[in-house]
Amino acid sequence: MPTYVVERSLPGLTKKHLATMQVALVEASRRLTASGSPVYYRGTTFLPTRSRCFCLFEASSVERVKAVNETAQVPFVAINEAIERRLPR
Repeated sequence: MPTYVVERSLPGLTKKHLATMQVALVEASRRLTASGSPVYYRGTTFLPTRSRCFCLFEASSVERVKAVNETAQVPFVAINEAIERRLPR
């Protein structure tokens, strides 16, 4: 399943807002997955000094990722397919 990165510019985002955003994305992912096509929210990297978030998703298409973010009502700047390469621990 392809991986997507959702880029966000969220000036003034607090840790509390970040937690609320994550709950909304998890719930929206669950609802859309239950409707037939899996989409998984994998987490967020937040850069507080730049007011930027990068959220990682797995889904069958960019449209599914967009639908999750719109359902959760979390604004985004861009959604891009990504290639993830992790080093072993």
